[in-house]
Amino acid sequence: MNLYNRKLELFEQNLTELNTLNNKCLQALRNQVFYGYKKIPASFLEIEFPNFDLPVIYEDHDLQFDSRLDTQEIKSSSNQAYFVETTSYTDNFWIADYDDSADLVDPVQAQYLQILRDDENARELKPNKEEVRHIEKALNKPIFGELELAERNMIWRFRYHLMQNKNALSHFLHCVSWNYPKEEAEALSLLEKWAKIDYTDAIHLLSSFFCANEFYNHTKKPIEPMQKIRAYAVKILDDTPNNTILSILLQLVQALKYEKLDMKSPLLNFLFNRAVKDLKMATNFYWNLKVIEISCLLT
Repeated sequence: MNLYNRKLELFEQNLTELNTLNNKCLQALRNQVFYGYKKIPASFLEIEFPNFDLPVIYEDHDLQFDSRLDTQEIKSSSNQAYFVETTSYTDNFWIADYDDSADLVDPVQAQYLQILRDDENARELKPNKEEVRHIEKALNKPIFGELELAERNMIWRFRYHLMQNKNALSHFLHCVSWNYPKEEAEALSLLEKWAKIDYTDAIHLLSSFFCANEFYNHTKKPIEPMQKIRAYAVKILDDTPNNTILSILLQLVQALKYEKLDMKSPLLNFLFNRAVKDLKMATNFYWNLKVIEISCLLT
């Protein structure tokens, strides 16, 4: 009983304002004291929220409604807002209490996962047999497939061990948290030290997954590191003979739309330099550009 009385006393001392939530908490504490004195059998669920030394800031977003729908806000007696949406295509309508925070990332969980990824001894880490099996399974997945969170964390954790595996670079770059400057800087540093990849992997590094064009950058990755990855891929293509470049020329021309729109594009300059030195390359380059141009007009 002393425990319940103490909780009630502390809550009342720190209570700054009365609102619906505080009233419910206050009533719940009083019920605990009441049932304790009356010795009435009762069960209570106690939830202890974590305390943080630094404030956790949340950002509130405005609700976004479908412009094709006629949305009306209705206030209920409990001061809770409901929204009724109707459309001219049907007589049906639905009522919804929108939770605009459902898709937001939990900053506490995100920070916790990031701390787990930060290992100062990463250079010395080596996977055991079970971890090697999981890594090989992840690396054997198609590069266009989505890696699971545990697989991404494992590849990042053993990144230094995987540096000698040229087939692991593309997967590694998919495991980087590009919005964290520390990981971004380390990933770009490892990029230059990684075992040299084949031209087939270089094509993937020029795809939309590493887009440097803001218009097509649907994944919202930072532009500057994407430019460096694409420049690295072009360096790999520099050592590739013309016959091979001709066989992948259409993919390279298609990849131009993911380049930053200026004349400093490494891929654009690479294709120009190859075209001016070889008539067959120039002819194929021209007609591939025409095909892309016509397809863009048709769509």
